[in-house]
Amino acid sequence: MKTDGAVTRAYRSTFGDYACKLEALQRLLEADGPDNGRLEAAMRDVETARRAHNAARDLLALELGVNDTCDAQTAVR
Repeated sequence: MKTDGAVTRAYRSTFGDYACKLEALQRLLEADGPDNGRLEAAMRDVETARRAHNAARDLLALELGVNDTCDAQTAVR
């Protein structure tokens, strides 16, 4: 099934952003004595990126004709 290229690009872009935010959080956690303010901000950034990625994933699943999130997760595996 053909999908809108913009939706696929949004899915990939949000995944990249989510991965970068997770890496930044991991670096903070591995640092000696991470600053709590920076840590909380990084955690908020990860959560925001996760929500954006999930929304893009769900939109792509709709375009592909997957009926629900459970089916979408099975299709990705």
